[in-house]
Amino acid sequence: MNRSAWKMYDANGNAKFFLSLCLDVCPQCNYQRQNLALDKAPVDFVGEDNLWGIIILAVSGLGIILALATLIVFLFRHSTPVVTGVATSLNMMLIFGIILMYMMVFAFMVSATPATCGIRRFGFGFSYSLCMVALFMKALRVARIYQHVNFSGTSSLTTKKSSYTFGAMILLSVQIVILVEWLILREPGVHHKIVNTSGMATYPIHRVDWFCNHSDLSLLLSLIFIYLLVLAAFVLSATAFRSKDFNNEARYILTSSILTILCLAAWIWVYMGGPKEYKIPSTCILLCVNSSVLLMFMFSPKILALAKGPAEEIGAQSTRSIEYRDTNAYNRTNTGGEGIENGGYSHLNELQAQPPMEEEVKYDNTTMTKPGSVSSNGVGRKGWSNGKPIASF
Repeated sequence: MNRSAWKMYDANGNAKFFLSLCLDVCPQCNYQRQNLALDKAPVDFVGEDNLWGIIILAVSGLGIILALATLIVFLFRHSTPVVTGVATSLNMMLIFGIILMYMMVFAFMVSATPATCGIRRFGFGFSYSLCMVALFMKALRVARIYQHVNFSGTSSLTTKKSSYTFGAMILLSVQIVILVEWLILREPGVHHKIVNTSGMATYPIHRVDWFCNHSDLSLLLSLIFIYLLVLAAFVLSATAFRSKDFNNEARYILTSSILTILCLAAWIWVYMGGPKEYKIPSTCILLCVNSSVLLMFMFSPKILALAKGPAEEIGAQSTRSIEYRDTNAYNRTNTGGEGIENGGYSHLNELQAQPPMEEEVKYDNTTMTKPGSVSSNGVGRKGWSNGKPIASF
């Protein structure tokens, strides 16, 4: 029997479909024509019915709470060596970047609208740039200290923390210009695709999928500067891997940069080569995992050092600080040839206990003194080294 010929009519002669639950017997019986609204993209939340969405949302929420707690601890302990080690501003920039990366997960899990597409395009690159710029500048500072102290023939380096903050702002502005230019050249928008989910041309059941109007490749190309920054951070931290300055900061930067490279490589492979339905989940997983990696490796050692007290905070200082031995030669002489790269902290208490010495200097046959300038062994202190001013950094 050909059931497709069954039809019902109302009193006006219009076709009427009988509502039936027997879809396998009579699919046309409960068919109702759909009124598709295509003029405006609806605001919906995707992924809440899937396991991956629930896990990502839970981890992101927990990550935001932990990052905010870390920020509060750093604000209350802002004067400790752990916080001021490399540069307080770089630590704060990295924390804000991590928080923003977690928040971007929610932006990608909201359905595509012109507003959310613009937030995705700018926020994705901006949050990554905050983290990678801070990571790069941290690696640059640690590497310069390590290379200068161990391999330079001079004893002065005038680069201050403020210059690294200024450099970070310049690098951050480069990524901001790239993102703003992209938004201007192609205004955020959406396009739709109608999908027949019933598989039957005669009785179709349509679903409207909304997508942002930017291409997948353009999103990847907008992060080129990010790729260069993380590669540079990897190289710099690798050169200073033996450094123990700032609680082994170089090793944590190296670990974070390696894991970031792996995360980005896996995301690019899935985003460009995987099915279209994997693009949003892979991006959310990237943001969640990468931000968690940075939070774990860059801040958990600092929180542990703060929890252990002042004795552990000593390691957060740089071996190149003026309070420590200023020349590598002195450290090699007084630490049994170990030098800065093996610590150089063995005479810290002895140094702190020494009163400031006075150096006699002759100006036009007149003997004058510079209080607190140089110790009796010729090692510079309090901004002076062998009679010449130097700057702490």
